[in-house]
Amino acid sequence: MKMLNALLRSNSVLRSAVPGSSRLALCLAGGMFALTLSAQAQIFTANAAGTNGIGAYGFDGSTINAAYIPNLSAPQGLAILGSTIFVANSASFAPLAGSIGAYNLDGSTVNASLVSNLDAAYGLAASNNTLFVSSFNMNTVSAYNATTGAPVGGFTTITSLSNPSGLAATDSVLYVSSVSGGTVTAFNTADGSILGSFSGISGLSGPMGLAVAGSSLFVANQGDGTIGKYDSATGSVIDADFISGLAAAQPTGLATFGNSLYITNQDGTVREYDLTSGAVINASLFSGLNQGYGIAVSAIPEPSTYAALAGALMLGVVAWRRRTARVAA
Repeated sequence: MKMLNALLRSNSVLRSAVPGSSRLALCLAGGMFALTLSAQAQIFTANAAGTNGIGAYGFDGSTINAAYIPNLSAPQGLAILGSTIFVANSASFAPLAGSIGAYNLDGSTVNASLVSNLDAAYGLAASNNTLFVSSFNMNTVSAYNATTGAPVGGFTTITSLSNPSGLAATDSVLYVSSVSGGTVTAFNTADGSILGSFSGISGLSGPMGLAVAGSSLFVANQGDGTIGKYDSATGSVIDADFISGLAAAQPTGLATFGNSLYITNQDGTVREYDLTSGAVINASLFSGLNQGYGIAVSAIPEPSTYAALAGALMLGVVAWRRRTARVAA
């Protein structure tokens, strides 16, 4: 978007070439291009078996590339920071074989082993420039610098959990689900201390994926096939059965975008629901996943998309300039 804005503000090309209403028309066209860019969002899902990779899909459920980032090691959690997608590789729970890989949103590799020697890396969440990863086997949650992969100083590894699985993070709060303990607990992102103002959620049925949207925290219960909705500040119940009837599907991962809640399921589907009402938008947005777990949504187009659209706009400006020059002559 910075590229497009700079182009529209250019004094040397746009303003000199296109006077008055024509310049306004091009600015409106630029706005349309911007809307097109925002519509290029992608949904990424992790396949822990089969392709052992990350698939990319459109908002309409279309397949962009089912093996967008291939040849991973039983990937589970996903998280996006800026234009980088991070992947927690569980390595099929082999001791100290897990890792966190970093990739560009076009699928190219940044660092396939940004963090290594992890034990059953499972859930993944990102906040500011910090990555949080849960170790299913070690019952811990740790924090790493998203640029260097080094442990974050001042963050005390969380050890008070039972098979931590799903993670979600805001700027200041880290939410962790314990699939065996049937709980969701909240911690401070800065130091890993427990968040006293959050009462904790208990009595859940195999809680896995988590997602935060505004004042709401969503929890995927794989055991009874429900999605619960809770107050993100206190943990109080808003609707424990916000979405139900997913027992056969076995929900695992959650992500939100706009007013939609996306759910990955062990039956290989991704489903879409209204974030406010819980109503079904698409009960099978796309399917064919193999042990799908992590899901993440990006509203950032690939760099090539920016370049193509900006280039098209520049060509339009040049063509208009030539036309006006001929008319003037």
